[in-house]
Amino acid sequence: MTNAKKQRKKPIRALIVTAAVIVTLYAVVSSVTAGYFLNEFFDRGELSRFSSHLRYYDIARRYDRTAVSFSSGKNILNGYIYGEENDKGLLIFSHGLGSGAEDYTDLIKYFVDDGWRVLAYDNTGSCESGGRSTVGLVQSALDLDAALTYAENSASLSELPKVLVGHSWGGYAVTAALNFEHDVKAAVSFSGYSDSAEMLNEFASRLLSPPLALLESPFIYLYNAVAFGDKAGLNAVDGINRSSVPVMLVHGEEDETVSAAGAGIIAHRDMITNPNVQYELIPDRGHKDVFYSDRAADYADELNEEYKALYERYSGDIPEEELAAFYGGIDKSLSSELNGELFGKISAFLNDAVSSR
Repeated sequence: MTNAKKQRKKPIRALIVTAAVIVTLYAVVSSVTAGYFLNEFFDRGELSRFSSHLRYYDIARRYDRTAVSFSSGKNILNGYIYGEENDKGLLIFSHGLGSGAEDYTDLIKYFVDDGWRVLAYDNTGSCESGGRSTVGLVQSALDLDAALTYAENSASLSELPKVLVGHSWGGYAVTAALNFEHDVKAAVSFSGYSDSAEMLNEFASRLLSPPLALLESPFIYLYNAVAFGDKAGLNAVDGINRSSVPVMLVHGEEDETVSAAGAGIIAHRDMITNPNVQYELIPDRGHKDVFYSDRAADYADELNEEYKALYERYSGDIPEEELAAFYGGIDKSLSSELNGELFGKISAFLNDAVSSR
């Protein structure tokens, strides 16, 4: 080989080596970044000490509950049966990420008052349930599958017609779990996302610039695949379409967590072929206030301003006694007041599904 040919090959080899180093660095840095981001995102969920909405201790004198537990994978999930005297049907409730079922006491109370027996449990890695983390966005559907299996094998619950209600993480669960073909009469999804990877990519695009979010995308899919195997692609729209189960999709028009025009199930309306689906897009509501009345929403704005002033007064380090006084002064009957028109529709929707099927 001539010296000239050798000289020409050196830059080519150098380019190949450089490209290989860049690709390797990209893979390492991106996988570490994605891993850190997702591990933080899916840390354990716990109830905050204080709440502006109803908790069980606010209604315990009037509403009994019985503890239950069941397995989901290698973890034990803990929950409660409310309204054991009711026999209209069993309503299984799935909560949102980062909290627990008790954060939805206002909804549980409503459904018990409406004649339902309610099974509300904490998902994997949440509050009273086992698990070092919440694992990922698919986990809520797997936990709901386990809850349905538990109910189907329970002597006291198996004969009751079953309906599903969930919010956010749980809003995905009550529709994605329809892929498992349990005997479910209806599902109501609040603020649910359709696909876990799509939801994670939407969230990443808010935290990172679009180019960086795009670079992280393959590692988000990889994380899902490693965490959930053949269940990684469990999709809410597929579940809705696979069955003829009546489904109501409720979403806040101003939702900035699960976009009603992006990852939200309701945004995939043109892909839904199940004819028994109702859509409720709620104006002037976001992710966490989609349930509440106008009065409750106005009151929440007042409380937010009061809390902001308290936060600024103490430069973010609010004394415990001040927090206790602030939350102790909240009118929870007002802050937890549900949207009567919306819940009237939900009540009629669920009642009709149970009576007609």
